Amino acid sequence: MSMKFGFIVAVAFSIVLAVITSVWVMPAFSGVTTLTVTIGNLVLHADAISAGMTLLINTGVILGALYGVLYLAPYKNKSGTEVFIHAASFFALHISMLFVVYMRDVVSLLIWWEVMSVSSFFLVLFDGHRAKVREAAISYIVQMHVGAACILAGGSVLFATTGSWEFSAIQTLAVGSEAWWWVFGLMITGFSMKAGLVPLHSWLPNAHPAAPSHVSGVMSGVMIKLGIYGIVRMLWLSNSPSESLGMVLLVAGAVTAVYGILKATVQTDLKRLLAYSSIENMGLLVMSIGMAEVATALNSPVVAAFAWCAVVLHAVVHMLAKTMLFQGAGNIYAATHSRNLNDLGGLVHRMPKTVLLITVSGIVICGLPPFGAFASEFLMYSAGIRGMWIENVSSSIVYLAAVVAMCVAGGLAIIAFTKAIGIGLLGTARTPQALHAEERSKLMLMPQYLALIFVVAIAVYPQGIVDATYGVLSNLSGGLDLTGARASLVNIGQVNIVLLLGTTIVFGLRRIARSNTIIERGPTWGCGFTAGDSRVQYTATTYGDSINEIAGGKIGIVHDYHALNSEDVFPRTRWYTSHEVDIVELSVVKKITHAISRGIQRIAIVQTGSIRAYISYAFVFILGIALLTVMGAL
Repeated sequence: MSMKFGFIVAVAFSIVLAVITSVWVMPAFSGVTTLTVTIGNLVLHADAISAGMTLLINTGVILGALYGVLYLAPYKNKSGTEVFIHAASFFALHISMLFVVYMRDVVSLLIWWEVMSVSSFFLVLFDGHRAKVREAAISYIVQMHVGAACILAGGSVLFATTGSWEFSAIQTLAVGSEAWWWVFGLMITGFSMKAGLVPLHSWLPNAHPAAPSHVSGVMSGVMIKLGIYGIVRMLWLSNSPSESLGMVLLVAGAVTAVYGILKATVQTDLKRLLAYSSIENMGLLVMSIGMAEVATALNSPVVAAFAWCAVVLHAVVHMLAKTMLFQGAGNIYAATHSRNLNDLGGLVHRMPKTVLLITVSGIVICGLPPFGAFASEFLMYSAGIRGMWIENVSSSIVYLAAVVAMCVAGGLAIIAFTKAIGIGLLGTARTPQALHAEERSKLMLMPQYLALIFVVAIAVYPQGIVDATYGVLSNLSGGLDLTGARASLVNIGQVNIVLLLGTTIVFGLRRIARSNTIIERGPTWGCGFTAGDSRVQYTATTYGDSINEIAGGKIGIVHDYHALNSEDVFPRTRWYTSHEVDIVELSVVKKITHAISRGIQRIAIVQTGSIRAYISYAFVFILGIALLTVMGAL
């Protein structure tokens, strides 16, 4: 069975599942009705928030599935078992993400959370013959289980305190009590691991590049938002907002946003750059959630309304933009077999459609007009600036910090994506693979064009998201008046229409004016210098070096070279290499995992390979059980 055919079967199942679940949740989308259905012993619940997540999940998964059909076609050497595992894992990821948002107790949620983690682990392991892929997959599954352990621990505290595993029992906890902080602290930590918040993010920039591109798009655009969903669900279940918890989320989101995009600026691997960009955007979402929580606690409904509208709109736009970006990266990898920006260049001439799609999605993800992320980030800025005027000194300071973080993150995002586009797609081809790259087929580009249609629709009618998700927003915000936020989106939509029409007219006139012009292509004039080649261009490493210098060399760039000194009269051959490391991963995660590894190795001495030793272990165990029974301990 070919990989393409096997995956088509999974796509068919996913489409059927998407249709059934989307139709089922529609009555709950208004926010008035909560749906319940029982399948055997499984009970599914859907309210407005679940309905909104259902449509987000289904859209992202179907776009990824359609792309995956042709992306996987060249993989003809995969065995039938590998084909089955990949196809089954993709469908399992789809159904588990849906069921996570339908669960209303800790135990059921953890079961489907585990299915989601294991299925995505097998998807990341698609190219498991490569050592780096295996390492990334193992790191991912270990950290996902750490996150699940935190959720379980929080649920255990909830059960010990209230006698119930149901999420509704959270409402009986006194806000600010010791049990409340333990439940919220542990469970939000577990959800933050999935969302990739710093310092719980180290799995994300490793797993996303390791996975095939159709999976990367689903993981980045959809799966990590299950962590955001968990945080939102916890806040929604609380019987009253907490200013302290809101400030923690706001600060954590701001730090994550700045750190994530700062790391993106120094990446040379295109998909790793996109992964760090996803960390930044998860930070922006959590920061907005924190702003909404603080504003609600301080009785500032306008700020909360702006912040919640920003969360919903940005989640949708980010899903579409990251789908386009990761699939664009997949197009480039399929054509050149490389993701290294230093090995690309000149693709604008060979793959103009892919370059256009990546450029547009890059503009979207940077929050620039005339697209939807500009509208969502405008709402974030509006919430932050309005929050600075709340008559509370501490909250004014954190809102100011949020605005500053957004400014810094926005500027760095432009640097990161001008590097990705300018170095990787423009200029002169640096390798034969880039020089002879071929554009992907229209069918392979179709999912990106579908996402582009949604992006443009949101750009010209951003208030439509507020109208369509009014039930969701009403649930999240407690029925706040969304008129002000919607009016801002109406104005932004009108400006976007003018900009899009103006751009279309200018390019249309340009095309008409040049219709009869013969365009000749040749090398760029080098001011008389004729010995130049692709090596005189800026590299992705050089482009990001200035950011590293501004940060005092603390971003994590490791240089390996032997410097010349005065004693080297006849110097040997020298070399220079540099690579990027994640400082948080190196200083925190690696130390913990190495400590665990050392502990396991010490325990492993009991594996002597001797039958006598194993029999003695069993004898000691039985003897211990007998003694405990006699003593009445069992």
